[in-house]
Amino acid sequence: MRVPRESDIGLIFDLTISNRKKNKSELLHLTVNSNGDCTLNLTNGQTLQAGTIFGGDFGSIEPGSSITVSLVWPTVSLYNRVGSCPIVISTANHQNEVFKTNQTLYFDTRFETLDPGNHSLRRRKDFIDCKNWDKDYLRNCTPLNCEERYFGKRSFYNRTTEQCEPVPPCFGEGKIYDFYANECMDMNNFITDEEIEQLKQGKFDNNILDLQPYVKYNVDSK
Repeated sequence: MRVPRESDIGLIFDLTISNRKKNKSELLHLTVNSNGDCTLNLTNGQTLQAGTIFGGDFGSIEPGSSITVSLVWPTVSLYNRVGSCPIVISTANHQNEVFKTNQTLYFDTRFETLDPGNHSLRRRKDFIDCKNWDKDYLRNCTPLNCEERYFGKRSFYNRTTEQCEPVPPCFGEGKIYDFYANECMDMNNFITDEEIEQLKQGKFDNNILDLQPYVKYNVDSK
């Protein structure tokens, strides 16, 4: 894996593949593709399946030669990424015989891994060790874009836990998503039976029911 730069659009993996055949007829056609979702490690020790790596059709490899191809895992949230991506390498000869090899690409872009001696990234004046991978170590520990970072799998930033969390699916008639609380609300049952019972028993905050009287204003036309 290449050392990421802030202008990169993803983590880039360079892969060298050789055609060890010596016969001129053994030209191999090469494709490298994702073999499933990547596995991401989270700050709290959990793992998440999200995002896929992109490869493609890389043409032919001459007998006895090698080529280096580049694969991209697209993301603009480059740092504090730890995990792996499965890929499949496929080669086809002139007889259309296809050979496949499964491989796993590993990555670790923690600041302490990229700069173990504190000589570059961690010496920057804007670097702060936030001790939380869902925050931006180069922008005063502000929250990262959760939706982009976790490919839509953990799109809500909880300001209490300071973690990116999954968004619940809110389907059905009368169901709406409360993007402040990150929960589903049932508009057909806005007040629960338990809350109604508490109101009957007088167990409520007076401020909640501090209703203001309706006042009708008469405006004299001149």
